[in-house]
Amino acid sequence: MLQFYTSLADRLYVHRWWFGGTTAAVFVLLLFLVLTRTAEMPIVALSVPLIAVSWGLLCMCVWFHPTSGRLYSGPLFNRLPRILKTAIRWYGAVFLTLWFVFGVLVWPAFVLFGDRLIAAPGLRGTKSDIEAAMVLNAWIVAGYTPSPMPPLTRRLAE
Repeated sequence: MLQFYTSLADRLYVHRWWFGGTTAAVFVLLLFLVLTRTAEMPIVALSVPLIAVSWGLLCMCVWFHPTSGRLYSGPLFNRLPRILKTAIRWYGAVFLTLWFVFGVLVWPAFVLFGDRLIAAPGLRGTKSDIEAAMVLNAWIVAGYTPSPMPPLTRRLAE
């Protein structure tokens, strides 16, 4: 796994600024859409993987480049024992792998199908409890405070 990330970082290192710019541009666009309340769930579901991939590739280039990578050079890193250097590199490789899997597979599935997963039978909370919590959250966001609190809302608040 380390060899894979190192060879890929060696080839993609020249594009690291593009990865950073893509990440920043998509993040700013998504932030704008969320703040103007025009973001649809498919847009969020597709933009987060783009951020995850571009940020992950940027981290891979910065960490694993054979000569300029932070996990291969640097005054502090060169003073560490070899076993500790290897452990830190493996930790970075495992982290990046989990980052890509979560960002590309888990997050979009959660965004697109999360309401079905939460309201699935056998899980804690019923669909009406979840709907009541969503209504309460909408009230709070809008600045309204429900008075008096219904028993279900009181139970959720406790």
